Amino acid sequence: MAAPDCLAAGGHEKTESTKPWAGLDLQVGSDSWALFNASVEIVVGNGRATLFWEDPWLAGLTAGTIAPALIKLVKPALRKRRSIRDGLANNAWVLDISGELSVDATVQYLRLWGAVRAAAVVCDEDLGNDVFRWKWSGDGSFSSRTAYRMLFHGTIGLTTAPLIWASFAPLKHRFHAWLALRRRCWTADRRLRRGLPTHTLCPLCDVADETIDHISLHCNYAQGIWRGLVQRLALPDIVPVGNLGIGNWWVQVASRFGAGTRREANSLIMLAMRALWLERNARVFENKRMPMTSTLSLLLDEWTSWLVIRGGTAREIGLELKWACPSRTVTSKEKLPTMPQEEWDDKKRCCAFLTADHRRRRLASEENKAVAVAAAEVCLSLGGASSEAGSGCYPLTGRIMAGEQRRILEERLSLFASILCLATVALADAFVADGKARPLLPRVR
Repeated sequence: MAAPDCLAAGGHEKTESTKPWAGLDLQVGSDSWALFNASVEIVVGNGRATLFWEDPWLAGLTAGTIAPALIKLVKPALRKRRSIRDGLANNAWVLDISGELSVDATVQYLRLWGAVRAAAVVCDEDLGNDVFRWKWSGDGSFSSRTAYRMLFHGTIGLTTAPLIWASFAPLKHRFHAWLALRRRCWTADRRLRRGLPTHTLCPLCDVADETIDHISLHCNYAQGIWRGLVQRLALPDIVPVGNLGIGNWWVQVASRFGAGTRREANSLIMLAMRALWLERNARVFENKRMPMTSTLSLLLDEWTSWLVIRGGTAREIGLELKWACPSRTVTSKEKLPTMPQEEWDDKKRCCAFLTADHRRRRLASEENKAVAVAAAEVCLSLGGASSEAGSGCYPLTGRIMAGEQRRILEERLSLFASILCLATVALADAFVADGKARPLLPRVR
């Protein structure tokens, strides 16, 4: 078990003894138990829930900490079963020690005897049950959240982490931003540190050495992308200057946006950073080059798709923000198309952010499917299967066709009906036998 899971197992076993998992033999590591014991303060009541040998009831220490050589002479089954109520009664804990005492064990025995006397613990039923207080929470109750925080206490966190996760960008863009901030992308400088052969110049400009900060911010190609975004979207001045790293630059840029638009700004920054990284990969691995203007156009198209799929209103980022669309401009006061929350959540989970070309192909596919379904229903109705053929509503589609779809459908159905009538007249004589006409089409039931 991982350390936080072990802490959770130990915490729930102590604080929730009535739960089904309290009696299970959970395999908890010694390091996790040491962390748990250091984080628990015990208030002894009747002494039934506190273990004599394993719980930190001796001024925050366990008996094993005070006498490590002595506790090896106690059977493991007794360590997990002996409570302080039973152990202190007539000094029964002394009888748990078996085997020959070494010099160290004898010294530690005397030390443990003194610690037990100094604790002066009195077990009384009137005091109620033992109380285990978790030191890392205000109310003393255990939670996995505080256990995780305790494990990372004293570490240096990444100050830009909230900027990454406070956005609506897909996970692949967030992961790339996280790797870029931690300088874990495989650029030339990192490969040189690993002793790998590499071409040191930036593949986008062939001027400066390749680093993740240079590719994302300081390269001439990257500078053109950031200037294009500022001009096309009327953003504040976010063009990188100087030799700032990604983290410091991002913090400065985020401070220029309001709280209501910071999520959009963070998402746009991650989209641009990943677009630059993909262009770098295309030049390195596929020997393909795309002009800066083409990259900027594709970036804006994908940004528009994000906004349309996200729904809602395009909120103002700058003084006069304009969202660039392929065919028109959506101002900050215009409402974008909305969609049900369930459909948006599904698309967000699958990262199905469609471009304008993808949307056109999807609509064309749906149109062809609707025409084919309607034609099949007309065939069934001509065969005598449907009594709703003249109602104008097709049972398989469940709706009336309208607009351009309806015009295409009517043309195809008219041609189909003409061919069917001609075929019926031409073949009528072939299906006459004994003066009785046989049906041309069987009735579909």
